[in-house]
Amino acid sequence: MTIQGVVTLGAGKTIDTRTDAYVQDNSGRGINIFQFDTVDTTLVRGNLVRITGTVEEFNGITEITNYTSEVVEKAQPLPTALKLSTSDATDTQYEGTLIQTSGVISDLFAAGGGTNIIINDGSGEVTLRVWDTTGLNVSPFAVGDTIRCVAVMDIFNNAGQLTPAYNGDIFFTSIEQAADGSGIVSVLPDQVNKSEAATLSFTFTGNSADTVSQISINVPNEWSFTSNPNDVGLSGSVFGSAQVGINGRQVLITDAVIEDRTQGEIQIGGLTAPAVDTVSVFTVQSAGTGGSLTEVAISPTVMVGKGTAVQTVPMDSIQKNIDFWNGKQVAIQGVVTIGAGVLITSRTSAYVNDSTAFGLQVFSFDPPDPAIERGNLVLIRGTIEEFNAITEITDYTVRVLRRNVDLPTPLQITTKQATGLGLEGSWVRLSGTIVDKYSAGGGTNIIVDDGSGEVTIRVWDTAGLDLTDFTAGDGIVAKGIIGEFSDTGQLLVGYQEDIGFVVLPKAPIGLKVPNKPFVPDRGELFDITFSAGSENTQVTIRIYDLAGRLITTLLDDQGRSFEQTLRWNGRDQLNELVPLGAYILHLEVVDESTGKTTQKTAPIVVGTILK
Repeated sequence: MTIQGVVTLGAGKTIDTRTDAYVQDNSGRGINIFQFDTVDTTLVRGNLVRITGTVEEFNGITEITNYTSEVVEKAQPLPTALKLSTSDATDTQYEGTLIQTSGVISDLFAAGGGTNIIINDGSGEVTLRVWDTTGLNVSPFAVGDTIRCVAVMDIFNNAGQLTPAYNGDIFFTSIEQAADGSGIVSVLPDQVNKSEAATLSFTFTGNSADTVSQISINVPNEWSFTSNPNDVGLSGSVFGSAQVGINGRQVLITDAVIEDRTQGEIQIGGLTAPAVDTVSVFTVQSAGTGGSLTEVAISPTVMVGKGTAVQTVPMDSIQKNIDFWNGKQVAIQGVVTIGAGVLITSRTSAYVNDSTAFGLQVFSFDPPDPAIERGNLVLIRGTIEEFNAITEITDYTVRVLRRNVDLPTPLQITTKQATGLGLEGSWVRLSGTIVDKYSAGGGTNIIVDDGSGEVTIRVWDTAGLDLTDFTAGDGIVAKGIIGEFSDTGQLLVGYQEDIGFVVLPKAPIGLKVPNKPFVPDRGELFDITFSAGSENTQVTIRIYDLAGRLITTLLDDQGRSFEQTLRWNGRDQLNELVPLGAYILHLEVVDESTGKTTQKTAPIVVGTILK
């Protein structure tokens, strides 16, 4: 038979000696593609393929064997994963299908060339089988963690198991709860002046499979409130039959019908803000029919005036004067740019930056602090410490002033500037060409150069970013924090939206040298600026004497799309200083796709200082 679908599990992932892959079509089901001896390089995740072969069943697995394959189109979106409970995710009727499920890890152990992670959402256990050949790092996960998995089901011992094989197939999450305490709540305005008369609009969005029927909002004691039901308004179809009641400072809405991903607004007037700088929490509770009012995960806050009268220290002052601030207790205020639990999942390691874009690492050996979440405007009091060249604030207390605040404007820097430690902790943006990309110790290193020098973009596996499409030669733009590794700056990127492709201007093939002699016997170096036009070239730079004899080869490498500079020390291939006189600098660029050769030359005069 002939099938056509998208590869959901590529060949070479679960076993690297033969083809064992999965393809799924728009029917919502998938099938195993199998052959002995070779790994089919056409079966890459995301490829749309047409396969003709023989259908067989082996040990409960339906396969297509003795097949031929054709790539119809590359880089296609994966089918939508079928969302199942952990119990249903073992049902063999879904064999070969891309499935999503969530649960708490009840066991985790090595087994026969891989790792088994057992999860349960309360309905029953399912095994996540992670083969060593996938290269997935499972070390961040531990018994008791709640995770989500998106992976293909295969069969083992007549039961379904899921086979995650790519970065991002497993990630930390939380299991959806019942209506009590569910819902996402925001407020506008979220900042008012001291003593200002205000009407606040609370938007409530359902996020539970169960219906929310009751909501209460408690007005903080420091606010004046008329407690008049006429000052409370409701909008949205979810409140079509709802009733409003007032009990002291509590606003109670009953008979609402708020389902998953539906929302309504509650306007509360008759409010007057406090006369002092502060941050007020409006505690929100929710419940389903017959349930108990329970506080939602994050109650909204309103900043009054400056939010706090505490004197804070600008973070650029701390970073530029670390010898003075080291060991001192301070208060800082800024926006979380990389939240806790992103760079490491076993403790708090996050970054906060202020309007200067300078920032500090927030560090604790305790588990990730939920208050240190990206976009939170926070007030932190703690002790400044410097550890391995990283400036930290430790032994801290934190207060969330506002949520969902815009991030500071990043500093625009070159790749060379990013390797210095003068901007350590800063929130920056850079762009350049990918020179190399490789896995290293629980993460991925992407080497980028804009012509000023190479820098490493470090992406930890715990961040869950999909870096599949980034390859050498691509133009890339990234935002992140300047961290430190081996006494060199590197860019820490923690979110998918912070890294992307960019079209960079390509410098034309060229060769430039200073219009003056240089004196190598006094230690001078001669700057040679050149460009090869693109990455799809081979570039060679040689120096000849006037008789055409080769003196030395300075470069024989792949080209780059940007200008580069190298330096000649005035020595030949034997590392001997060349005699005084004139020389010819020769640039040769060969286009690897067309074979076209471009050559450019420039004179170099080697002199000395007369005594």
